[in-house]
Amino acid sequence: MQQYFISYLCAVENVASQKEAAARLRDQLEITSAYHDVGLRPRLDVLQAQVDLGTSERELITQENTLQTAQAKLNTLLGLAATDSVAYQGVLTEPKFTLTLDECLERAYRLRPDLYVGYKAVEMAVKDRLIARSGYYPQIEAYYNITNSGNTLDLQRAGDNSSRSTTWEVGAQLSWDVFQWGTTYFSDQQAGWLVAKARNAARQLMLDAGYDVKEKFLALREAGKRIQVARQSVAQAREAYDAALAQYREQVGTNFDVLDASSKLLTAEVELTQARGDYLTALSSLYTAIGEYHPELL
Repeated sequence: MQQYFISYLCAVENVASQKEAAARLRDQLEITSAYHDVGLRPRLDVLQAQVDLGTSERELITQENTLQTAQAKLNTLLGLAATDSVAYQGVLTEPKFTLTLDECLERAYRLRPDLYVGYKAVEMAVKDRLIARSGYYPQIEAYYNITNSGNTLDLQRAGDNSSRSTTWEVGAQLSWDVFQWGTTYFSDQQAGWLVAKARNAARQLMLDAGYDVKEKFLALREAGKRIQVARQSVAQAREAYDAALAQYREQVGTNFDVLDASSKLLTAEVELTQARGDYLTALSSLYTAIGEYHPELL
């Protein structure tokens, strides 16, 4: 559910970026058209601006469709009709994650339910083998007996001629069936094989869990680094666009420079949104691999 909501938030950000890009291209078309009308720019610049604006508007339609699809998916997961208009609230954030890989592994080995089941399977197999090996040892049974006797109905003294006595008997009995040792031996061997099998399965579960945690941990670290790089790229691309637009207005730059700078700015913004979405997805996946539930992630 969290991952679908993250996809929805990414779609919201992409639609906003695409609308901003379309607005930039629309302004550029107006500027280019005005320069063309007074003979300062050729018709080619106007055509280029029109083509880029049309491409941006088509991409905006695609992004809006992606957003509506993501919203319909969320509605379905929440038990709502796909056509219901629901105002989902949330923004792409980057919660700090301070655990080391060793700490993540320690928590996973302690909290993951599949590992807990594996540990219990080994424990039960060991107990079953102890039961199977009990045939090697003698069986000791303890007993005691109390006997009351007398010449009255209630076995109590009730007169001069009445009598009553109590006899206690305590003992232990040892039995040892040596003729069943062959059967016990094979039962013990079978139980030992089951113990080894359970231990191997538990060990494999631990190895798989360790790989799963490390894979998600590295993906989270990668996404965090990509966010830093993408932020720098957005700042640089925006500065480049502003410079290209200023040069174009001063008649020292070309229309292509402005359109290219606008395209690169949009690409940088989309990459930043993707990196932020990947960060949240990786964080959610890492918590799942650890065995922790964090519904407050977003």
